[in-house]
Amino acid sequence: MNYKEAYELYKEDLEKLPKYSDKEIKSMAARFKDGEESLREELINANLYLVSEISKDYICREAKYLEIVHEGNMALVNSLDTYIGGDFFDHIEKFIRISIETYIEDIRNGKKEQKELVAKVNKLDQVSKQIAKKGKTPTLEELSKAMELPEEEVQSLIDEMMKAMQVLDDEDENAGEN
Repeated sequence: MNYKEAYELYKEDLEKLPKYSDKEIKSMAARFKDGEESLREELINANLYLVSEISKDYICREAKYLEIVHEGNMALVNSLDTYIGGDFFDHIEKFIRISIETYIEDIRNGKKEQKELVAKVNKLDQVSKQIAKKGKTPTLEELSKAMELPEEEVQSLIDEMMKAMQVLDDEDENAGEN
């Protein structure tokens, strides 16, 4: 499902919820702040459309629209716990934007880390093959020196490679059982 389809479906769901004016929402927020906890769900529902609109500003390759909306909705819920007065809309919008931006940044950093790991594993494989061409099994010390990495990091890469190979072996065995 592409962004526009997801947005339209979500918007249809939101249209089923009661509509409130900004004045009504601010009044509910003030009463909520003063302890009227029963307004929590109503405040959340009244601001889901705002989350949807803010989420459109963050459409990117790393995250789907509905994932961004989900993150924004969670931020909306959490923002109520920290609301102590002032402009309610500024408070929740800031909370929502920060949460979505953090979510997307975390995704980007995770992908960057994955790419770096793959590059290191590929280099380890190449270095191992070069040393093996000389007719000997590479030692941890030789690999570490050739890769210019601490031995602990090289050992960690070897462990990751072994885990990946075990997963592939297990998948091959399971495929043969079917």
